[in-house]
Amino acid sequence: MTTRFHVRAHRVAHVAFTMLAMGLATTSASAQGLVGTWIDHTGRGAVELSRCGEALCGRIVWMKDPLDEAGKPWVDGNNPDATKRRAPVCGLQVIGDAKPQSDGSFDLGWIYDPEDGKRYSVEVRQVSPNIATVRGYLGVKFLGEQFTWKRAPADLARCAK
Repeated sequence: MTTRFHVRAHRVAHVAFTMLAMGLATTSASAQGLVGTWIDHTGRGAVELSRCGEALCGRIVWMKDPLDEAGKPWVDGNNPDATKRRAPVCGLQVIGDAKPQSDGSFDLGWIYDPEDGKRYSVEVRQVSPNIATVRGYLGVKFLGEQFTWKRAPADLARCAK
């Protein structure tokens, strides 16, 4: 015999499952919107965001000035790991493990700044089809720095794939 309680519990469970499924669909759609190439806030580099499993990752794929004063490609000379200091900056992974959040953003991952060789926590959020915000932080998100990235043109010449 089905009681009113069982019917109500079933409806609540169904609604919760539907909301969860919608949240996952939204997160997946957000990731699809973020996938692509973005010019960073300085205008001197572009990062290609892509899926790495369920997370979001990013690599430098364009640099306004890809060569140093000696005419050689920039290397990751400030990396705290001495074995990685000869790696080219172009092609370098700079975002990793950013996990989908219920609000459509990606958070709890890391961002690496080759200019200072430091790693920070990162949140990436799409604001519009052509605008994303990237927030780097240490521990407390609201004390971090937020930057605006713009979607790169499709014909952007790449220094790495």
